[in-house]
Formats: sequence, C-alpha cells, structure tokens
Amino acid sequence: MMAMRWGVRLIGLMSTVILARLLMPADFGIVAMAMVCVGLINQLLDFGLEFGLLRNPNAERKHYDTTWTIRLLQMGGVAVLLAVAAPFIASGYEEPRVMPILWVIAFGAFVRAWENIGTIDFRKHLQFDRDFKFNVYIKLGGFLVTIGLAFYLRNYWALVVGSLFNHCVAVGLSFVMSSYRPRFSLEAVGEVFSFSQWMLVRGFANYIFGRGDEIITGKIFGSIGLGYYAMAKNVSSMATAEIVQPASRAFVPGFSQFENEPSRLASAFTRAISGMALVVVPAGLGLSSVAPEVVPILLGHKWLETVPLLQLVPIAEVVMALHGLAGSLVIVIGRVKLLAAVAWLRALVMLGCVYLGYQFAGLIGVVYGMIASATFSFIVLNSAAISVSELEWGHIIRAVVRPVVAGACMMGAISWVGAFFAFPLLVLLIVKMLVGAAVYLSVIGLLWRAFGGTEAIETELLNMIRQKLK
Repeated sequence: MMAMRWGVRLIGLMSTVILARLLMPADFGIVAMAMVCVGLINQLLDFGLEFGLLRNPNAERKHYDTTWTIRLLQMGGVAVLLAVAAPFIASGYEEPRVMPILWVIAFGAFVRAWENIGTIDFRKHLQFDRDFKFNVYIKLGGFLVTIGLAFYLRNYWALVVGSLFNHCVAVGLSFVMSSYRPRFSLEAVGEVFSFSQWMLVRGFANYIFGRGDEIITGKIFGSIGLGYYAMAKNVSSMATAEIVQPASRAFVPGFSQFENEPSRLASAFTRAISGMALVVVPAGLGLSSVAPEVVPILLGHKWLETVPLLQLVPIAEVVMALHGLAGSLVIVIGRVKLLAAVAWLRALVMLGCVYLGYQFAGLIGVVYGMIASATFSFIVLNSAAISVSELEWGHIIRAVVRPVVAGACMMGAISWVGAFFAFPLLVLLIVKMLVGAAVYLSVIGLLWRAFGGTEAIETELLNMIRQKLK
C-alpha cells in the first residue's frame, strides 16, 4: 500500500511541478474553489458504504449490489445538486468561471458512480498488489492527459478535463480488473444503513474539519490566496497524508481480524502508530525545514509567497497524520456514533481556531489555527480510542515521543545549516536533507537504546529488513 500511494504521489508530484510552471496560482485557486463545493455536496450524500463492506466478514452479493446501487443514486444526486447549485456557488465566490467547471465536475461525478463495487475486495481480502495496480494506472492515465492539455491550453481547464478523464479510466479499469458484475438491488438496504447512517454524520463533520480552512481562505483571500494555500496543503500532504492514507486502507481490514481480541488489537494499534510516527515525523518536519529551497526549485519563483505557508502547514499535517489510526480503531470496534460526536467537536473547534487565527495574523494565522485544532483533535480522537479499547495514553506517548524528539533535533540542525552556509539553492537543499537525515537517524538510534532497545518498533523494522535481504 505504501508503494501504491507513493507511486501515485510520485506521479502527482511530477504533475504538480509541471503544472505549477505552466499555470498561474489563480488557476489552482479557481479549481480549489470548485472542489471545496464538490466535497461539501459529496459529504452530504456520503454514507460511508465501503466501511460497512470492509468490516462485515459475512458480506453477501446482496450487500455488494445494494451498496453499488446506493452509491449510484448518491452520486447521481451529487451531479444534480452541483449542476443546479453552480450559478449560486459562482455568485457566492464572485467568480463566474467556477460555474462551467462545476458542470463538468458534476458529469464526472455521475460517471465515477458506475465504478465496479467488486474492487472493494482488493482491500477486503488484503490483495494490495491489485489495489496498487488499479490506483496507479488511473493516476498515470490522468497525469498524461492533464499534462498534455496543460501544454496545449495553458489554463485551469487542463485540471478539470484531466479529472474527468480520470473518472472514465477508473470505471473502465474497474470492470477489467474485477470479475464481479454488480446489479441494481436494494435488498439489503436496511442492513447497509444501520451502520452507514452514523458514517454519514461523521463524514460531513470530517469534511468541515478537512476543508473548512479552504472555504474560509477562498472567501476571504480570493482565488490567488487560496491558490497559494491549496498548493502548500497539496505539497505537505505528499510528505504526511500520503504515508498515512495507504496504511489506513490496510489497517481497517487488518484491525477487523482482531475485533474480538482487545489486547491484540491494542498491541497492533500501538505498533502501527509507532511505525507511522517513525516515518511521518521526519518527512513532515523535514519538508517544513527545507521549504525555502523546495518552493523555488520545484514550483518556480512565482510561488514564493507559498514559502511561509509551507514552513507551517506540514506541522499541522504531521499532527493530523498521527491521530488518523485512532479513527480506524473506533470504526473497527463499531462505535461509529461516538466517532460522529468526536468528529463534530473537532470540526467546530477547527472553525473557531481558524477564524481566530485569521483575525490575529491573516493567512498565516489560518495555518496557526490549523496547528492548534490538529493538536486538539489528536487529544480527543485518541481519548475516544482509549475509552473503547485497552489502549492507554502511556502506550501512545511512548510510541511517538522518540520520533518527535528526533524530529525537533533534525529541524534545529537543518536551521543551523541554513544560517551558516550560503550554497546555491540545489546544493543547499541536498546538504540540508543529508544533515537532517543523519541527525534524525542518530538521535532515533540513541533514544531507541535509551528507551527500550529490543522491544521498540525499530527492532521489528530492522528484523524485517534482514529477512528481505536474506
């Protein structure tokens, strides 16, 4: 799953670098405005159907067909709502170019609804090699079309049409790679909704938590300001969310195997978050430390206003990445009502923090608000996981303390390099990365010996490497 996600994001990184040089910040901002609205309407009709299939070991054909039918109706509703609401959304943003974009996206949503539900078995049965191919092929097709259109059109329509082509490829490929053939059915609608109704409530709150900052930014700072902010979030997610998301795809069906074994479930969770922290912390904090070099080298000098944002956004992303698995644990245990309540609390606190941050420090203040709300979210979401399992705060703290301390030392070392050496940008970036990696690994090694040695996650990783080498 890590290989799949990084393969996808490598393509995405290449796409971002090329598109950033071909298009203007306002182009990204206009598309981001449209996508924020798409996400909102999508969440209003998203019932978390896939999770119901993933955690149900006795799912039958009627469950698959009912899920596919509901999803088709859901996305049809999304398409209609988008088409009708497009003029009002464009008027609200005072940006008429958003309206035709939403019409194309609405059509794309309806196309994607026909994707074969049988692909869910790639995750359900832990066939992650097939899941890898499915997602990478989709991304690669979209990448080639989007880049070609960007060279030809030189405007935001390259992003929009490329996304539509992605949906077409996904539908066709889903029927090629999976032999399952869905049928229209609502036979198991009662069983499906008994779990999914609370996933809908939780999903809407998660949307506000994940995209509320972009709604506020777009309304206050316009397409250009949102373009800078969206780019910072997009680049940051490559170093954090793109590590956590594939793990989450693997851990939901994986954790389900221990649903009735609380001690093993708690142990699996602790090992998982330890491994996540070991990788996510240096990736996120390292990106934050080299932002002044990354932006001009990869994106170009017209994106320099993104630098202060990119120095802070990865910190919020690291904190959010580290609490993502807690939600997966609560879902597996089946306490989705509790998870929905926590999700709404997180969303409301995020809106308050972002608004206060904007009042005190403008666009940078929005990012400070996100860091504060991410910290609050880490506390409440892990507290929810602790309340329904055998987890303890001591387990979680021990799992993340070594990477956090080593990451702080790494940031200090990289800052020292930037202050005392005046190399050309590319050379300075390479030196910073080498110094940061050396410091992080050294401190991790020292803390590993001091805090546990043979029982730490580092031991498991070393043993895994040895086995692969043999």
